[in-house]
Amino acid sequence: MADTVFTFQHPAVWRAREGMSDNRARLKTGHRELDSRLGGGLPSKGLIRIRSLSGIGELSVFHQVLADNPNEKLISMINCPGNVHAAWLHQYHIDAEHVRLIRPELTQDILWSAEQCLKSEACHIVVLWINSLTPRQARRLQVAASQHNTLCLMFESEHTARCALPLALDMRINPTLTGLHVHIDKHVGARTDVSADIRFTHTPSNKTINQILHHSPDYVTSATG
Repeated sequence: MADTVFTFQHPAVWRAREGMSDNRARLKTGHRELDSRLGGGLPSKGLIRIRSLSGIGELSVFHQVLADNPNEKLISMINCPGNVHAAWLHQYHIDAEHVRLIRPELTQDILWSAEQCLKSEACHIVVLWINSLTPRQARRLQVAASQHNTLCLMFESEHTARCALPLALDMRINPTLTGLHVHIDKHVGARTDVSADIRFTHTPSNKTINQILHHSPDYVTSATG
């Protein structure tokens, strides 16, 4: 019996109830079908893994969650694979003053930075890009996020071998002809193996440029003359 108790208290062992919150508050993504499949939205705290290709609009799926920041806390983006442009932040009404880009050189520094940001309780959301996370590492982030009431979005390449991890939510995002397809593989305390489609434009269009041109006096003159 003593050995059994010790096993369940071991720091490498994660229990599902650790990811469940007494507060069932949800963070709406703004995508009605996805929010419905999630039981109202994303969990308000804990570690979420998003497996996808890079550059398909995967971060934009969560733009409303990033923008809804009533306490004006920080949004820490750690090991981001590219630049976060001010125009993108402005488009989704995300205050650039609250965004912090952290680019550690070593893998252990990436995880240390994420854990410290979660424990600080100064962050609205911590966004992390990392591959090949071990269950032990994921558990540390999951516990830190849950205990300090912070959400951690972890983006992982779908080309990375999938490993079972202690997570509040595990999802995959894939491109379709009309947008993105989101599949829920794991969701603590809710339905799993469900999916939702999001209508989404992957690449910029000339719509805005054409609108400006059509309202330009020079354009109207040349078109009619």
